[in-house]
Amino acid sequence: MNRLSVAGFTNLGYRLHSRAFEPIAADMSGKTVVVTGASDGLGKETTRSLARLGARVIGVGRNPVRLAALESEVTGDVVAIQADLSLMTDVRDLAHHLLATEPHIDVLVNNVGVLLPERTVTEEGLETTLATNLAGHFLLTNLLLPRLIQSSPRGSSTSAPAGCTPSESAPMICNTSATRTAAPRRMPVPNGVR
Repeated sequence: MNRLSVAGFTNLGYRLHSRAFEPIAADMSGKTVVVTGASDGLGKETTRSLARLGARVIGVGRNPVRLAALESEVTGDVVAIQADLSLMTDVRDLAHHLLATEPHIDVLVNNVGVLLPERTVTEEGLETTLATNLAGHFLLTNLLLPRLIQSSPRGSSTSAPAGCTPSESAPMICNTSATRTAAPRRMPVPNGVR
């Protein structure tokens, strides 16, 4: 790999390439978006951008201090909820809370991810990276899927972020974790899931 390719993954590379980025002009007013890993990094910027577009953003994270900072720093309708997505009990509690308090959830951004230098195991016995990057996303998505389907626009025209393909039959679920695909995408609804 040459040095120019490596530079593309630095702040300098981002600044150089971002000149070509077109700002998103979508109106997210009236939409509810759940963003995991919202207290730092890509998740925080995703929360900030969605709130700027008018969405009600529910930011999920582990660190209560960072979550408080998120609510105070980001302008717009932002609610922070503490949950550790490496713990399936926390994921279930989060999903039950969201289903009880949110009449509609339009978008789920599975952003949280970890890459630990050493193998660790959660208190529930799962390997931490697997639990956080895969099992937590899978469980949360499946628990929220009925509400996402109920909230998905049927027969309406939508403007989706780059990499998300609009569809009348599937809810918007974007996976942004570095351990997954870098581009968000719309996932099809599995047969038999309602």
